[in-house]
Amino acid sequence: MRRLRRIGRWTGIVFLSLVGFLVLATAGLTLWTRTSLPTLDGQQAVQGLAADVTIDRDQYGIPHIKAQTLNDAYRALGYVHAQDRLFQMEMMRRAGLGKLSEVTGEFTVDFDHRMRVFGLGKLVQDEAAALSPEARAAFDAYAEGVNIFLENRSGSLPPEFLLLPDAPEPWKVEHSLIWIKLMGLMLTADWGGELERAGLAGTLTPEQIEDLYPVIDGSFSLSSRIAPNTIRQAKKAASIVQEGAGSNLWVVPGDLTTSGMPIVANDPHLGFGVPNTWYLARIETPERAWAGATAAGFPLVVLGHNSKVAWSFTNGYSDTADVFEERVAPDDAAMYMTPDGVKPFETREEVINVRFGDPVTVQVRATRNGPVISDAAKDDDAGTQQKGPYSNAVLALRHTALSANPGTVEAFFKAQIVNTAEEFKAALNKVVAPQQNIGFGDVDGGAGFFSPALIPIRKQAPSLLPAPGWDGSHDWTGFIPYAELPQRMHPSAKIIVNANNRPVGPDYPYELGTAFTSPLRADAIEEALAIAGKQTVAASIAAQVDAKSLAALALLAHVDWSSLTENQAEGPIVNAMREWDGRLLRDRPEGLIFYAWYRRLAHEVMADELGGQANEIIGGQIERLLHMFEARPVWCDNVSTTGVENCGQAMQAAWRKGLQDLRERYGDDWQTWRWGDAH
Repeated sequence: MRRLRRIGRWTGIVFLSLVGFLVLATAGLTLWTRTSLPTLDGQQAVQGLAADVTIDRDQYGIPHIKAQTLNDAYRALGYVHAQDRLFQMEMMRRAGLGKLSEVTGEFTVDFDHRMRVFGLGKLVQDEAAALSPEARAAFDAYAEGVNIFLENRSGSLPPEFLLLPDAPEPWKVEHSLIWIKLMGLMLTADWGGELERAGLAGTLTPEQIEDLYPVIDGSFSLSSRIAPNTIRQAKKAASIVQEGAGSNLWVVPGDLTTSGMPIVANDPHLGFGVPNTWYLARIETPERAWAGATAAGFPLVVLGHNSKVAWSFTNGYSDTADVFEERVAPDDAAMYMTPDGVKPFETREEVINVRFGDPVTVQVRATRNGPVISDAAKDDDAGTQQKGPYSNAVLALRHTALSANPGTVEAFFKAQIVNTAEEFKAALNKVVAPQQNIGFGDVDGGAGFFSPALIPIRKQAPSLLPAPGWDGSHDWTGFIPYAELPQRMHPSAKIIVNANNRPVGPDYPYELGTAFTSPLRADAIEEALAIAGKQTVAASIAAQVDAKSLAALALLAHVDWSSLTENQAEGPIVNAMREWDGRLLRDRPEGLIFYAWYRRLAHEVMADELGGQANEIIGGQIERLLHMFEARPVWCDNVSTTGVENCGQAMQAAWRKGLQDLRERYGDDWQTWRWGDAH
């Protein structure tokens, strides 16, 4: 018994010691990681500044930078970006270069493989070398600011870095250029759509595919000839495309405002992230001031204004990329077919270093049309594709963003320091990618809209599926001249509005593509602004937070409300929806009821035809359902049953299932359901 008591006593001592150690260790780690927080007070002597720089933070933590020279301002911006967003910058750099696996392990090898296929590392090096002396000086200054922070910090790195084996390497100019390359890839939707449609071509008819993409117009001359696994592997490369991205902008000319000055409004819709894409800042020099949204790792104000000109963006969605089907030579897997005969693939080996694992060597190929994106998969993803990575057909990507042309950076660098709307537009004549719609106005009353970028002119209209690369029939022959790109200058008594809809009318002489969104969002903006009459900033703010969905009302216009009142207990819900004004208010149930019904309705109408691809294809595109109800009601028939169902039956089934979804999640009392509770 004595011995057992002794063991118990020592066990207690050891336990208390361990608890004490853990408490002290946790406290120490907490104190240490707190030293990674930005230093907001005091002074710091650093090398390289032309004069003193002041950085003040307002009550929201937004930095206000005051510098005597523009390059000192860029140094300070690099410094505060590194203070606040160093881990985000490190991950952006590694993602773009395909080097995530060096710190995350095998989990990201597949992603790194995709990025090595794009070859951004070599592109940004060449682009950095081609920058003008003025732009290079600005990007050098920004990189110096990042490195000033890295060299002079005291305390720990941000706690996320505890998971990484190494501290970040010094920042370089080419690292900043990665951001604009990634945006160029992410904000181009058509090439992802080509692959998506190609994946459907083996199971759906061309007419059915056109129904799923109702704004498109063209011929599906290519069918399911491409091996499904080739398409699947290429779609991995396309996964970087940002689905559902969109934005709103409007420019109100001075003759419509109470102040006589233009109003420039912007409402970007990039995907949610932690941290956010944007980093707000204000910069002042003796010559001018800037305020707006910057991006961690990139030195320029992307959305905002200087002292003279304000600017705003929406994604342009013009077709600036094509997927080409390349035929591998039947007797030599290292060669592919071109209009000028058989040529060798351009090849290179890439070594992906893997934390906790062995390096992975991948072979990257390119054709005259660009990188072979169907190689962007692990070897064990080859599946049933023809033997080895060299199948009989591969898919290559030609994309305006995949060049070492520094025109975009040069354009936006010059646009930062202009004084008039005319000068701003002229500065944009070198933009390469991504193609954006840009609304702008100046303090003298000038206003305009421009969609600058390299937009290809093709031998044929843009292909809706991967185009044949071997015969040259869809080759690019040039680009739309900048003077003929969509644009308007100094509109009178007319508000410029764009919400990712087509920026030109049907008489525009060039092909822009098929990925534009419905004009319903632009119509909603115009409707919201029209309430104000003479325009004010307050009216634009009210329009930005307007919650009315014209798309929802358009879809509900097809509902036979009497068919939904079979259950008398649901009568009040039906009446509420019948009288609903389309406003998605956080403290009301109607918006939640609509979307529960709409989500079920999309599956009722399309899932039977799409089968296993339904979840991938069915998304937030009400225009598809509108097209089907108005022009192609055959979709409402469930092909898996022997009977013939109509759209009214599909709506009834979706209504029942949608309400049941809401009851299971929010309870039986529909009047307590809230749109805000789901968000």
